[in-house]
Amino acid sequence: MSIVALPTINISGDPLADLGDSLAGKTPKILAEVYSGSKRLVMYTGGDACGFTTITEDGSQVSPIHLSSTWPSKGEGHTDYSAGPYNTASGSGDSTAWASMACGKNAMVIEYSPRIPMEVSRARGQVTIERKPGHPLTLVLIVGETKVREEIASHLPRG
Repeated sequence: MSIVALPTINISGDPLADLGDSLAGKTPKILAEVYSGSKRLVMYTGGDACGFTTITEDGSQVSPIHLSSTWPSKGEGHTDYSAGPYNTASGSGDSTAWASMACGKNAMVIEYSPRIPMEVSRARGQVTIERKPGHPLTLVLIVGETKVREEIASHLPRG
């Protein structure tokens, strides 16, 4: 099942309003939301693209991270995770946090590190949350249907 076929969730505010035309005119569908510390991590799709953004719990986008990427064209992309191939985007939003996103037709995998200890307090949508082995401050967020998330999570390197 393609990630565009996953059920969407409603979230408070409109965290994607200020992102401009990052999905080339496609209406974003919010697939998952994770609360980590004072940040909300939002994963979405639109057309043949994936997106990830961070916002504060009050809805402001102070030093946000925003990543977007299209699915790879036929014969392109990497297969670092199962259910691929994937295109990759990465970036940072302030002096401490960074993220990288692998975007594919069947899943998206985000590594998010606030570089300070933060616990996940709540998660909604089609998302599995793991800690990156050997990097306890880095979350691995896997978005996709249940079987795809389980497959990807089972093949993550173990510490």
